[in-house]
Formats: sequence, structure tokens, C-alpha cells
Amino acid sequence: MIHSILTGASIGVTLALLPFFVLLTVTAFAAWRAKGKVLPAAPRQTPPRFVLLVPAHNEAELIAATVGSLHSLDYPRDRYQVLVIADNCSDQTAVLARQAGAEVWERSHDTLRGKGHALEWAIERLLRERQSTDLDAVIIIDADIGADPGLLWAFAAGRHAGYDFAQALYLGLNPDTSWRTQLMNYALALFNGTWLLAQEELGVSVALRGNGMCFSVAGLRRCPWSAFGLAEDLEFSWRLRLNGERAHFVRAAHINAQLVSQGGAAAASQRQRWEHGRKALRKLFTSELLRHRQLGLGQKAYYLFDLYMLPLSKLATWQLLATLGAVVFGLTGLVSIQLLMFFSMAVYALTPFFVLGLPLRYLLALRFLPAYVLWKLWLYGQRAPRQWIRTGREGGASKEG
Repeated sequence: MIHSILTGASIGVTLALLPFFVLLTVTAFAAWRAKGKVLPAAPRQTPPRFVLLVPAHNEAELIAATVGSLHSLDYPRDRYQVLVIADNCSDQTAVLARQAGAEVWERSHDTLRGKGHALEWAIERLLRERQSTDLDAVIIIDADIGADPGLLWAFAAGRHAGYDFAQALYLGLNPDTSWRTQLMNYALALFNGTWLLAQEELGVSVALRGNGMCFSVAGLRRCPWSAFGLAEDLEFSWRLRLNGERAHFVRAAHINAQLVSQGGAAAASQRQRWEHGRKALRKLFTSELLRHRQLGLGQKAYYLFDLYMLPLSKLATWQLLATLGAVVFGLTGLVSIQLLMFFSMAVYALTPFFVLGLPLRYLLALRFLPAYVLWKLWLYGQRAPRQWIRTGREGGASKEG
């Protein structure tokens, strides 16, 4: 009886995971196919006018450096503005941002707190106060970044191509600080690079990543910001998809943000917010996605598997357990299928090196992967945050947004 139950469990887990490994395979080959594709450059005569919107809550440590980075971009200075939202701040964020040369809007609210509410407030005000001739698009930038000098010309190429919603390639600013930051930067290259490059190639609306998002004024008037959960960027991605909009990936637009170099409360808080935020999205959008009539069957199936895609740590853990069960119980045919699934994961895992040009030295950091996976699995069992939490910066504690 026990033998039959465990055998059935091994087969059941393998079959349940199979669609996700098919998705990994499709993603890897789509990303590879898109490897050499670039957008045509935007005309230099009349480049778009951008507002770089920086939501900041108690960011006194980093806001001046961020504003300075944005003021040094390779783009006509009269065609963009840096605007900092000092949201519920109790430190010198607003003062230091002004001293660094940014315009600052200060916001305070007792209950509507967090990045999503700050963005809704600022975007609504921008659309109300600015004429379309004064503003073409809004770019959302986190308060702890270093921007590539060509960021705005890359987004200008996206605007020239007709992109109303776009996402930059978002990686780490300090990838070599520790083995943890190397692993995180590698994971970002998969999640923010390979995955989005494949979605762009497949012709579906890409998932937004919160930092380095570019929204045209016309797009925001059709689909205003309306996302306030733990993963507000992904939430807005789904609202765009279900409203018939398409977000694009602009690979040439690079943005880099500070990574938490050590474990502890800051890293745990950030990871819990991401993972529990994705769980909340499944509850929020599954039924609406299934009922949607404008999406084709293939596109709907892709979005459904994307919505339920397991983190690689969970996927690998379940697959390893199923494989061990198949080996123990002598299920030779099942082992063959599982080896193909592991090969699929390996191909996907190598795409950052061959598609995005990630340095091969990051392969050495993978020796710490088992410890990192165990830490993540432990976090999955912890209680979900009840509201958006600002990630603690190096040397600072995490504070409520």
C-alpha cells in the first residue's frame, strides 16, 4: 500500500511539474532567438520629454546619489526632469533631494501608505497638471539606483516604436559585494532578463519589475495606475494584460539597484514581500483570466502558467524528490522524463551567460545555491506581510512604507 502511494505520488508530482518545464524550455529558446535583436534608434531632433519619478520613503542615505546619477544621463537636459516623491518621510529625504537638484513633491497619509499609493497620487497629479506637449512619458525609478547613461535614449527608441508601456533590464548595482549578491544578480538576470526577453519575443505583454518602468501619458490615460498590493509592479502588469494593453521589454535600457549583501531582516522582508505578493496575485487574477474572452486560447494558457509558475527553488526541490522516488521504485521510464526536465532547467539556467552576457564568474557562486534554497524554503513558511514594506538598505533597518 505504501509502495503504491509513493509511486503514485512520484508520478503525480512529475506530471504536475511537466508544464512548467515545458515553459522553461520555450522561454530559453525564445530568449536565444531574440539574442541579437535591437530596436531602431530614435530620431535625435525632437526626443520625447520624460519625467523620472522617484518614489522615496526615508531614503536620506541614498537619494542624493540617485538624483546625481539621473542628472548625469546622456540625454538633452531640457527634455527630462527628475521628480522625487518624498512619501511619508520622517528624515531629510526631501531636503537632500532638493539640494541635489530634483523637484520634490511631499506626500503624507495616515492609511494609504506604500509605493503603490505614492505612484497613484503622483501620476494622477502629473496627468492633471501637465499638458501633453510638456510630457510624453513617465519613468519610475527606485531611490537606490545607478542608471546607465543611455537609459533615456533606449526608452526614446521604445517610444519611437510605439511602446506605451515598457520595462528596462533591471539588475544589481553591487553584484560582487558577497556570494549572496552574486546569486541575487544571477537570479535577476533570469527573472528580469531571460524571462522578459522571451516574453517580448513570444509577443505577449511582459511582466513589469517595479524599477525602470516607462509609461506614456497616452497609455496612462487609458489605463491609470491602480496597483497597491505587496507586488504592485506585477499587479499592474496583470491589469494591463486584462485590459488589452501590451508592455514591452526594452533590453537596451539598463537600470541597476542596490542588492542586500547579507542575510537578516532586510533580505527576509524583501523576499517575503515578493513571494507572498505573487501568491496574492493568483487569488486576485485567476478567475478573471479564465473568464477573459478577448485572449486567445494559447495566450490564455501561457498567462495561466506564468501566473502559477513556481520559483526555481521550489521547482527544483519538488523535481528532486520526485526523481528520488522514481529511482527508489525502479520507474525507469519516469526517470528518463525527469532527466529531460533537469536538462530543460539547465538550459534555462545558462541563458544569462549566453544571451545576456553575464560574466562566467557567477557560476562559482552557484556552490552556495543549496544554502540559499534552504533559506528561501524556510521563508515560504513564514507569515505573509500585511502591507508593503520598504526594503532596508545597507546599514539601515527596514521600515514600513
